[in-house]
Amino acid sequence: RPAPATAGRPPQPALIAAGVNRYADPAITALDYSRADAEAILQAFRDRSSGLYTVRQSLLLANEEVTRDKWRKTLENLTAELSEHVLPDDLIILFLAGHGVVDPKTERYYFVGHDLQVEDYLAGRYTACISWDDFRVLSDIPCRKLVVLDTCHSGALQPLSARSLKAAVRALQEDVFLSLTASAGNEKSEEDEQWGHGAFTKSLLEALDGRADTSGDGLVTLREVVRYTQQAVPKLTEGRQNPTAAPDELLPLISVPLARGQ
Repeated sequence: RPAPATAGRPPQPALIAAGVNRYADPAITALDYSRADAEAILQAFRDRSSGLYTVRQSLLLANEEVTRDKWRKTLENLTAELSEHVLPDDLIILFLAGHGVVDPKTERYYFVGHDLQVEDYLAGRYTACISWDDFRVLSDIPCRKLVVLDTCHSGALQPLSARSLKAAVRALQEDVFLSLTASAGNEKSEEDEQWGHGAFTKSLLEALDGRADTSGDGLVTLREVVRYTQQAVPKLTEGRQNPTAAPDELLPLISVPLARGQ
């Protein structure tokens, strides 16, 4: 489509991070670092993107704010704000940390919303969870979009060679979303007091801080972040957790700068 009148300005990212430590149902295990992970990633992208982007929007949703309705409304508002002004090199980054589950019947991935009740989960009712359908409002915005998930089973968003997964990745690829997830679809996502974060978030923060800049050009790209986290997280978790990224056929062909190296 023709470039809008805003062409010539610096690329602008919109950053939305969500983290859930505590859930409305006390039967759902509380997490120690999800909110801190979301806050840290948001701050890292703001700080390390200086000189690359002019941040357009930066928003943190935490605990009781992380519901399906709130998530949908947030993305609808973002779509309305960006639709007339976006450029192809602009970047939308969505980071979510908390519990993730896979429906055993459909093999679909869900991010657990704050208000999910265990009885609904056990009955296969996921209306309180965030699914891929709740991202698709952004699909018509013609810019780069990156979904980053630090949850158990987050790789179920993407296809696994070991499973015939009816994951959302087909729609994700059609809508030109990029994704980076903390673990494979059949793995848990680990956190530990000695790290102060989840294993994936710890490694992601290191990557954005410049350790992923293997080319030495002062830029940290998405490909370098993927490579770094896929090497660092398995070492940190002794092979129990393995980050994944998609679409496989697209990632080697594009360069998405994410941060300035040290």
